[in-house]
Order: sequence, then C-alpha cells, then structure tokens
Amino acid sequence: MSTKILVPLDGSGLSERAVPYATVLAKASHGALTLVRVIADPAQEAETRGELAAVAEKVAKAGVNVDWRVVVGYPAEMIIAAAADDHTMIVMSTHGRSGLGRWLYGSVADEVLRGATVPVLLIPATCGRIWRQDHPFRILAPLDGSDFAEEVLTLTVSLADQLSAELLLVKVVEPPHYAYTDTFPYPMNDVKSELGIADHYLSEIARALGKPGRVVQTRSVVGHPPSAIAALATEEQSDLIAMATHGRGGVRRLVLGSVALGTLQRSTVPLLLVRPEAMRLTTLNSGVLLGLTEED
Repeated sequence: MSTKILVPLDGSGLSERAVPYATVLAKASHGALTLVRVIADPAQEAETRGELAAVAEKVAKAGVNVDWRVVVGYPAEMIIAAAADDHTMIVMSTHGRSGLGRWLYGSVADEVLRGATVPVLLIPATCGRIWRQDHPFRILAPLDGSDFAEEVLTLTVSLADQLSAELLLVKVVEPPHYAYTDTFPYPMNDVKSELGIADHYLSEIARALGKPGRVVQTRSVVGHPPSAIAALATEEQSDLIAMATHGRGGVRRLVLGSVALGTLQRSTVPLLLVRPEAMRLTTLNSGVLLGLTEED
C-alpha cells in the first residue's frame, strides 16, 4: 500500500495552509494526497467541487498525485471515515489564535484527534516555519522516559529518513521544587542529577537509532515542558515536533490543559500527534505506515 495523506479543507485560506506541508510529505514518500471537503448542504456541491478542483490542480503541478472528494455529512465523522480508507496520515490546519481554538473544544479537530486511527499533523494558525527542500530538515521528538512516548520514534525515524532530516531527541526536566521550613526553603529534587540521567537516557536511545547517514542529536533542558519544547523548536530551527498522545479517549487527557495543547499554543512549527495504540492498529492492518514496513 502506498502512502496516502488526507487533507481536510473547509473553504478557508487558513485550512489550505496545510496543503504545502502535506505536499512535501507526499513527494518525500512517493505518495499521494486526498483533499476532502465536507459540506452540510448538497446544494453547495457544484460550487465546492470547483473550489476543490482548483486546489488539486496546484498540487498536481507540484508533481504529486492528488485525488479529491466532496462529501455530505458531519465533518469529523466524514474525515475519520475518509482517513480509514487506506490513508496513513491526516494533515490539517488549526483555527484560532490559541492552539486549536474553536476547532478543538467539542468540535471538528477534537473529534478527529480522538477518533482517527492514523497520526494527525497539525499546522498551527501561528505556524511560521515554511518547509523548503533546499535546507536540512530537523525533527524534534520530546521524550519523557516512558515506553509509551518512545513509540512515536517508529514513525519519526521513518519521516526523518524520507525527508533526509536530522532527528533531535529532547527530554525536559522540571525546575527545582522547594519545600519550606521555618527558616529556609530547600530543594526537593536534584536537577543536576536529573539532567545527567536524562542525558544518559537520550544517548542510549540515540545509539539504538543510529545508522550510517542518519543524524541523531540529543538535548536535555530544564523548564516547563510545553514552553521548553516550543522554545527549543524555535532555537534549534526545527521543522516539525513529533510527540505521542496519551489516553484511551484520544488526546483528551494529554491535550486538554496539558503538554500537547500547551505546546501547540506556543509552537510556530507543525506538530505531529501520534496515538501509539492507533499506530499499532494501522501497522497491524496494513503492514505499512508512511512507507515503513516491519523489516525497516
């Protein structure tokens, strides 16, 4: 099965910002795009088909195979169903000044993130990082020491190889926590020691991933995870942040008020959210995830 990337559009210029990023991924993986527009009123279909065909024509001129479809129904439900049809990723823009804004809470992106069985690449409304093929790509992958978080590396390494990208593994150590006595505060955690442990942990992961031609670097920093991750992505000129999401209900536990949402609100680069349980299901059913097979 070849790589197929689904790009949901809603007719706005903001939603179309996802198209160039999806196009780069499709070219790198020798895959194809499917543009989908969900409408509620069948009377809009003729006009919508013309608009979607115009976007598809631009993609085709970039040398990428592209299909498009207009469907009538409930947006999130139709997007999830379309993605399940042999697609390997969803690439979509987010709306609103803070992260997903009105698309997240009780609406389209929230439901897509919770229901999709493929990874979702989000292009923040504040995204200022343009992907160009005339400079080295860099993918930042935050890890927290858990096996669950490390499951994102399967897809991340595949993307890095396809894009000839450098991979930057990051672990954020929480700042000092203090307890207070009657006379003075004292730290409850040894930040210096934790940084040393983080450095060793990342070095071991990097060693396991290393092979000729693949560049894997590491950094451990002290800070509040969402702020530190977003700041590092800017400082290191990363093109993409890739991170695992937690929770049986999709990203609800991780995103709503937590690390991924905080990162998305601060990030000026695309954010790839991977549900490991969904990724395992996709790989089990198809044997392929963005061109990655078990033999790789």
